[in-house]
Amino acid sequence: MSDALLRVAISLTAFTLLMSVPATAFLKFFARPLTWGQAFIISIFCFAITTVLIAVYFFIKAATGILSSVDSLATIATLILTGVLITRRARAYGIDKAGWLGVGGKTILALLVLSWVLVGLYVLITFLTH
Repeated sequence: MSDALLRVAISLTAFTLLMSVPATAFLKFFARPLTWGQAFIISIFCFAITTVLIAVYFFIKAATGILSSVDSLATIATLILTGVLITRRARAYGIDKAGWLGVGGKTILALLVLSWVLVGLYVLITFLTH
């Protein structure tokens, strides 16, 4: 049991770091006054919170039998929450929300577009090699 929990903890930590690195680059792009260190701290903080929430959701889902159709709603809520957290953390560093989307919303949308591009490249390479 402890080995399984250790694997889950390591996986969640790796996921948080994996998502924080590109988010830091996008955050730095959209909020230029931030240093790389500040952008990384904001990214780690926000993705750690939402990663824990995702893990809790899936543990609750496994224990209670929540339908899989709720997963898309949970994903959208997590993306919105992450964007809000990034915008609020950036405000502590003096980055004001200018326009309809804050820096967090722009960062999350950029990560979403990056993931679509990577999936598209994967599908294209798979199609061309078979």
